[in-house]
Amino acid sequence: MNNESSLSYQLLSKTAIDLESSFSNDGRFNFPLAKYAGDASLILEYSDLTDRFNDLMGKLTPEKYWKNSKNHSKEVPKYYKKISSLSDIRENHPKFPNNIHEYLDPYILGINEEHLMLCIQGNYDKAYEIADSDLGREEVLLTQVVFGDIENALRKRDLLTWESRRNGVLFVAAIELFRHGHKKLGKEIYDLIKFNDWKMAMMALGIENYTPWKVYPYPDY
Repeated sequence: MNNESSLSYQLLSKTAIDLESSFSNDGRFNFPLAKYAGDASLILEYSDLTDRFNDLMGKLTPEKYWKNSKNHSKEVPKYYKKISSLSDIRENHPKFPNNIHEYLDPYILGINEEHLMLCIQGNYDKAYEIADSDLGREEVLLTQVVFGDIENALRKRDLLTWESRRNGVLFVAAIELFRHGHKKLGKEIYDLIKFNDWKMAMMALGIENYTPWKVYPYPDY
């Protein structure tokens, strides 16, 4: 499969187009996203996209970075001037281990919240029942998805109050399905997701078996 036909390439290409269009229209662009997508393109070896993100980041001026603050005379922070080194990207986005419990169990044990501890035991119904917030119930379903019980998690998705949380469960389900080679079902779920550019870039990393953010699959806000 060549780069252009892979979903991860298409997602990052669309991100690049949107960022370039934003810069062309008003001289601004989402520079944290450009940094993230550029890092993703480098580790996935999409060199043409890496060049585009690097070029865009090179156009970030102090005036654009600092916006309405009094710091226009300051330089753009080095972090946003170029794409990260491969070693830093690998540290920030390590590959998933073959046994997902090696990745997720230490985090769950560290925060020691009962609804997630029950998920380690596979007691998802009880975990969902005792979760005391919409966020907690979303966390249960996300854990259930990552641990492989995707179908049952999706059945409960519509019970979540907030659309953003329902969409989050779909988003992680699509990543996990693609990551495990279930491309047909993954595409069916993918088509239901409401995307923004951040989600496109994150999915590009996730479906290629790299952790897309540090507390994946849980919301990072």
